Amino acid sequence: MNETVAVTGVKNNMQRCGNCHDGSAVDFVVVMEKASNGRKPLTLAMSGDVPATVGGSSVATAQTAGMATLVWSSNPSLTRNQVLNKLKVSASNYPNRNSNFGWGKIDLQNALTASPN
Repeated sequence: MNETVAVTGVKNNMQRCGNCHDGSAVDFVVVMEKASNGRKPLTLAMSGDVPATVGGSSVATAQTAGMATLVWSSNPSLTRNQVLNKLKVSASNYPNRNSNFGWGKIDLQNALTASPN
């Protein structure tokens, strides 16, 4: 589906993490695991008070949706394509889309200030 945006997780050295994907369909990536020690982002405890960790493409997708929401909320008159373009031009691989990791990691600060065109 052309209207979808595919997101996956990576290690901070841009290597595929365990529960993540790569390939030509990937548009953006989010760091989900430290390459040096395998640590993943913390989340609320599954039970009790000991925090758990999260990772994988489903979490990366939620984080990217949050970034897109922040970009859109900074200018609610933007179209879907303008928000997507701001994410794209701020990403680490732009202007050269990578065959495995798409446009790369989004720099949210740059996305918020990038031209919407």
